[in-house]
This record gives sequence, structure tokens and C-alpha cells, in this order.
Amino acid sequence: MMDQQSPAMTQQKRIILIIALALTGGVVFATGIFFVLGNLNNPQSDSVMTAIFLGITAVMVLTSFVVPPIIVKTKESEAKAKQQKLSEQEYLQIFQIKTIIAYALMEGPAFMNLAVAHQYSLPILGGLFLLMIARLPWSGRIDSWIRDRMEMQEFENFQA
Repeated sequence: MMDQQSPAMTQQKRIILIIALALTGGVVFATGIFFVLGNLNNPQSDSVMTAIFLGITAVMVLTSFVVPPIIVKTKESEAKAKQQKLSEQEYLQIFQIKTIIAYALMEGPAFMNLAVAHQYSLPILGGLFLLMIARLPWSGRIDSWIRDRMEMQEFENFQA
């Protein structure tokens, strides 16, 4: 199944990785701007703004873990309602969508924290960068995810 991949699928997996790296680059860019603007030496200390932006950041990061699985389940439910099975290519497209959404939800707080430049901006930017690096969609990770989803799909169809 996953052993005989088409060049198109291999290319799409590279594109997914490039998109994730580009969005991660946004966090690196925001961090660079943070330093260029000199915000490290003169951060805002407004506790109300800090609390608001820490809360928004936390919600967006949590959302990056919640929304993508909802998208996957929705696509699988739509296919099941039509009594269709999703192909590897369709799962690859779903993986791309969920990756873009998850990474965008993590990149957003980076620029938001840059705009406010509060005392916790730099650790937040570092944490977002590390989280994005940890979630990078390497080819093996994508293959494993698709294989797991297809096995689950088979199991659910067998149960019905």
C-alpha cells in the first residue's frame, strides 16, 4: 500500500513539509523582529495585556490540537455517509489541510506576541518554535498517520 507511492504523493508530502517549515519560519521571523526592535531590552510590563495575550496564546495552541482532528472526523463521516472509503490520496489531502490549520493556529500567537512585546514574548516564541518543530510532518509520520487512518476505516467498515 504505502510502499508503492506515486511520484505525485511523494511530491505532495514534500509540499506539506515545506508549508510547515514556512509557517515555522514565520515564528523565527517574528523572533528576529523582536530582537531587531529591541523589545528584549524594553518589554511591556502591563500585567493586564500580558494576561490577555497569554490566554489568547494558550487557547490558540490548544485549538491547534483540537480543530485538526475534528476536520479529519468530519471528512471521514462525510465519506461514511456516502458509503465511500477514503483513498490514500484523499487522506494525504486531509493531512495537508489539518497541518496547515494546526501550524497557522500556532503561528498566529507568534505575531500577536510580537505586536504586544510583553515580558513573556520571547519564551512564548521559543515554545511555539519548539512545538512546531516537534510536530513537523516528516514523510514517515505522514505515512504512519495515513496507514492508521486507513486501518481504522477498514475496522469501522468491518464493524458496520
